[in-house]
Amino acid sequence: TLFEDNQGAVTLANVPKMTPRSKHIAIPYHFFREHVRKKEVELRHISTDTQLADLLTKGLVEAKFEGLRDRLMGWCEDNEEY
Repeated sequence: TLFEDNQGAVTLANVPKMTPRSKHIAIPYHFFREHVRKKEVELRHISTDTQLADLLTKGLVEAKFEGLRDRLMGWCEDNEEY
């Protein structure tokens, strides 16, 4: 299961229809979409506030960094606020 905080990306991966705005997307995207279609990969939407990947890909304010770090390390419960 892959978690994505971009609702548009989740829709594009799950809806097999091309639109004028999405026709420019490269071959690797279609490769991924095929895996979603075959149910080899599941793509789910997740809130931006709980996207653990942001810890490794973005510069975050200290409180957000510490909250995501604690969740990643298992130092807090999933339902705790950070």
